Amino acid sequence: MHDSRTVHARRLTAGLLAAGIVGLAATGCTSATPSTAPSGSSSTTPGSTSSGSAVPSTSHAAPAKAPKFANATLTVELTGYDAAVHMIEFRKVIRHTSEQIQDHFEVDPADSAAYRLPTAAGVAVDGIGGGGSAICGAAQGDVAHCTLNELITALHQGNPLPAQLIVNGAEQITHVNEQLGVIV
Repeated sequence: MHDSRTVHARRLTAGLLAAGIVGLAATGCTSATPSTAPSGSSSTTPGSTSSGSAVPSTSHAAPAKAPKFANATLTVELTGYDAAVHMIEFRKVIRHTSEQIQDHFEVDPADSAAYRLPTAAGVAVDGIGGGGSAICGAAQGDVAHCTLNELITALHQGNPLPAQLIVNGAEQITHVNEQLGVIV
C-alpha cells in the first residue's frame, strides 16, 4: 500500500504536469518537449522563442524590401493576370529596331525575372489605335482607350503583349500603353 505522502506527491505531480501542458497550449506552444535551441535560433518559429512565449522575433523578420519599380516607366511583356491578388504579371523586355526585321522585343538578358504589380485605382489602359489592338481591337483612332477588364481578358488568352507600364511611388501600375511589335 502507498502511504498518504506518496499518493499526495503523485497527485501533485500529475496536477503540475496538466497545468504545464495547459499553460503551454495557452501560449501557442504545440509541444511539451523542451527545446534545446537557444532563443532566436533557426529552430524556433518566427514570433516565438524556445520558451513558447509569443514575442515578436527580430532575428527572423524579413528586411524591409526596397521598392524596385517606384516611379518608373518600364518596357515589358505582359504575361498574365493573377486574379487572386489582383496583379498584372510581366517580364522586362528590350525593343529592337532594324531595317530587316519589324520592331520586336526580346526579354531583357540583364533581368529576365518574372514580376507582378497591382494596378492603381483608375488605371488607364491604352491600346494601339486603328483596330490593331490586341487589348480592345475594335477601337479606331490613334489611341484605343481600353478598360482594365479588356486588358485582363486579353491576358487570359495567353498571348504575351508588349507594353509600357507607368508605375507610381506606391509601386502600383497607373498606366498601361500597348506597344506595336512582336515578342521574340
